[in-house]
Amino acid sequence: MLSSRTALQAGKKNYDNADDGSALMDLVEHVYGKIEPHIGCDGLEIEVRLCSHQVPTTELLQPFTIISRQCGPRPGKIKVGVTKDGFEAIKKYLIETKTDTEHPPLQAFTEDVILNSKRYSYDIIGSGTERVRKLAAVMVKRRLHVVDVAVNQKGSHYDLRFSVSLESGVSTPAQPPMSKMNSYTRFKERMSIEDDLFRYDLTQVHASGEDVSYEVEIEGCFKGRNAREELTREWLAELTQRVLKLAEIASK
Repeated sequence: MLSSRTALQAGKKNYDNADDGSALMDLVEHVYGKIEPHIGCDGLEIEVRLCSHQVPTTELLQPFTIISRQCGPRPGKIKVGVTKDGFEAIKKYLIETKTDTEHPPLQAFTEDVILNSKRYSYDIIGSGTERVRKLAAVMVKRRLHVVDVAVNQKGSHYDLRFSVSLESGVSTPAQPPMSKMNSYTRFKERMSIEDDLFRYDLTQVHASGEDVSYEVEIEGCFKGRNAREELTREWLAELTQRVLKLAEIASK
């Protein structure tokens, strides 16, 4: 894995075409411009996920194109996640290349209920008739920015979505909501792998009336308070390179 200190230089060297390396750096600069005003805010969350914006490739003239409803290519209906085979290939790659022995892969089974802008997260313990549903946290997530990126690179079938959010916990109510009326529920089976300042989340998601989705994202996992020293352009360049590597693996 690349260190953050060398990510910007490597971003240019890893491309046969110098223009592609320059395009990567332009993308990093654009996304960092969205993040920078919020560095220092408590609960700042930076993540990128694989998806498909379903933009015709004929509209993509650059390796990375920012999608906007105001100008340029407009997004189709976003399709989050990858194929099941791509999901398993990414999982195999991450387990085989993991070097952080202090943080073994973690498995979690959860149920998330979204109600009145709050996310009630339940840990699912056990199985069958012995399954226990335990409220673990109640969170409020305020999305500050989303940057949708259409990727036009040989060997990659996936696009990117960067998200900048503020997430905070709220006091756990004495009685969680009993009724799921007007709520949205998702059951998740997740494997998380931590590597330095990054956490990979591979999640199988089951939602009522929807097909199972296989979601892949990388999130910042900062050690210092408010990530002032760690959330740099170099870190963001490495984040982008890492997710592009996963896109390549899932596309094979």
